[in-house]
Amino acid sequence: MTIYLHRFNGTLPAGDIFNFGWHSNSGAGLATSHTNAVNWITNAWNGIGLLGPSLAPSYSTGLEVTGCTTYALDAVAPYHTVAIAQDDLALPGTDVNANLPQDVAVVVTLRTVDPSRSGRGRFYLPAPTESVLATNGEMDAGSVNTWMGALDAAWTTSNAAGEDPVVFSRSTGIAKGITRFGIGTLFDIQQRRVNKVNTVRSFDVMP
Repeated sequence: MTIYLHRFNGTLPAGDIFNFGWHSNSGAGLATSHTNAVNWITNAWNGIGLLGPSLAPSYSTGLEVTGCTTYALDAVAPYHTVAIAQDDLALPGTDVNANLPQDVAVVVTLRTVDPSRSGRGRFYLPAPTESVLATNGEMDAGSVNTWMGALDAAWTTSNAAGEDPVVFSRSTGIAKGITRFGIGTLFDIQQRRVNKVNTVRSFDVMP
């Protein structure tokens, strides 16, 4: 069995970049595991067979997933990368509504049977459009359900193909199988997602 890190990257509407990812424990070779990861993001983004729940309708046409990289990790400490597979992708959003600020992120929480901190994980999906907002500024329940359905369907397919999503610790080398995942209604912030965008300030003369 090999621990893989599947990382997905893309561009945000204002010109900066995003990336997120998750680990798996798989008996498959690198090429097969990477194909599973490409299928996972494609299915989550567009829906299985372009049908069912999908993420793309919640994302701006100016946002695009542009790549997937799979890292095979060494089986011994310090668990460095020993091989890489990479593919360019073109998965744009389909919503014409205004995008939320690009430092906004939607948190996907990962849980294992271990209730301690070492048994928990997360990753941060990029900022969606205003179409997902409830009147109180949080993510509305319908959007949460749609996103959960999209991720569930994508993992159902990749799991059947041999990927076992895990929370992996590089400090201990222990991989714990993910038993639950969730999306909350509150948005998070990732300041590093605006590193390349210059702020345009407006000034006026003090009266």
